[in-house]
Formats: sequence, C-alpha cells, structure tokens
Amino acid sequence: TKTLSIRTKDGSEVKVAYNEQTQISGATDQAAGLATAAGSKVKVETSGEGASAVATKISVEAKDKK
Repeated sequence: TKTLSIRTKDGSEVKVAYNEQTQISGATDQAAGLATAAGSKVKVETSGEGASAVATKISVEAKDKK
C-alpha cells in the first residue's frame, strides 16, 4: 500500500492509502503520475474507516495555467 498526502480546504493535511486496485484518473502514468500532480485539486473516494481507509478512486483535476 502506498500513501498520498492531501491538503484539505481548511489547510489540514490528510494521508490517504492507495493500492493497485485504486482507480486513478487525470494523472499521467496513473499512480506514478501522482508524484507530479502536486498543487492539483483531487477528489478521493475511500472504503473503510480511520487508519484502515483505502482510496478506491482518485481523480486529479488539471492544473490551472496562468
């Protein structure tokens, strides 16, 4: 299992576990692309609760180009 750190709207940081079964969209090269998605908005769906929660789906939105 791998983890992803996400900063929430209120500024707190949450670590989310994901695995080979996690569906990843919007990131180049799927899971490998998550490392280059820093600063992007993401939507995460999980199963389980607390420390045993695992992402079932991670959607990465395109970064705003300024």
